[in-house]
Amino acid sequence: MKILFLTHSFGEQGTYWRCLFLGRYLAKKGHKVTVVARGPGKETMISKKWGVETLFFPSWKTQWLRRIPLVLGTDFDLIHVFAAANFCNSLPGLFAMFKGTKVLVDWDDWWTRGGLVQGTPLLPVRTIMEEKLPILASAVTVVSDALKQRALSCGVKEERIFKIENGSNVEDIRVCQKSESRKKIEVENVPILLYIGYWGTDIQFLIHVIRKVRSVIRDARLIVVGHKGISNDVVSFVGHLSYELIQNYLSASDIQCMPMDNDLVGKARWPIKLGDYMASGRPIVGSDVGEVGRILREVDFSLVSEPANPSDMAAKIIRLLRDESWSVELGKKIRRLAETRYSWSLTTNSLEEVYRKVMN
Repeated sequence: MKILFLTHSFGEQGTYWRCLFLGRYLAKKGHKVTVVARGPGKETMISKKWGVETLFFPSWKTQWLRRIPLVLGTDFDLIHVFAAANFCNSLPGLFAMFKGTKVLVDWDDWWTRGGLVQGTPLLPVRTIMEEKLPILASAVTVVSDALKQRALSCGVKEERIFKIENGSNVEDIRVCQKSESRKKIEVENVPILLYIGYWGTDIQFLIHVIRKVRSVIRDARLIVVGHKGISNDVVSFVGHLSYELIQNYLSASDIQCMPMDNDLVGKARWPIKLGDYMASGRPIVGSDVGEVGRILREVDFSLVSEPANPSDMAAKIIRLLRDESWSVELGKKIRRLAETRYSWSLTTNSLEEVYRKVMN
């Protein structure tokens, strides 16, 4: 099949990774996958990774104008719209429907009605796009049970909703020796907590957590990958890193942190980084919210903490740091779960089945 993915994300951010990993394993199955994403420059850029061609179109305001000629002028078997609340995805998707192309909608975040874009311009129109385009689509894919329920409440028939979770990159992310990884990134041999991301509220929460952990384990440190900040003897901000380099930080850590807000957005999410955490074979302590809480409970209830409670998360972390053998065993269980239930290969198998149903 000739498949087009439309995403609002920049390269190496958010939903772009969902598109790229799904495209990677679809390409391995012989499908031709093209991703359209936002580009940082003034000119269109083209890249190819893992057998997937990505077109990076410039200019946020005119994204939809650049994409419509593509969907009208190219004969795709399927077009998958990732986040209908964004006009750069939904408007080309509508034109493709008018043309007669099979269009699917992917829902991996809660955007309107108290979601990510609440209070922004054109909110009523974005709400219509987010809630009505799925009704017109050939099928709807969702990452979480919360988004499935929202799709149902919008009037999408249950037989056209398919849960396609994010996956774990067990092919590239290996379980590596902690000492060797620490040498590569030049960090001290102290207890290390890791957080990957840009969410300011998560980081403020984890600063409270690490201070409570250090009241018991005085040399513990928190490393933040992605978000920029001023480093000190408690928290190190290393900024944006390549995907390949991030793997060294995953392996160098003792505990990986997954705080989640207990709100509509948090309950709807299935963070890409969770899959990467799982693949590295280290214990993960996360908030008992939505899909994150559900997956961590599959491994061990002790890995989930009460939402918005830094003392509870700190207590779970301290227990893991004090019992190394138990920590190692939980890391192995998480890796096995990643391999047997949540690999991108398995996730893509499920998506391919959806495509075949739509085409038939």
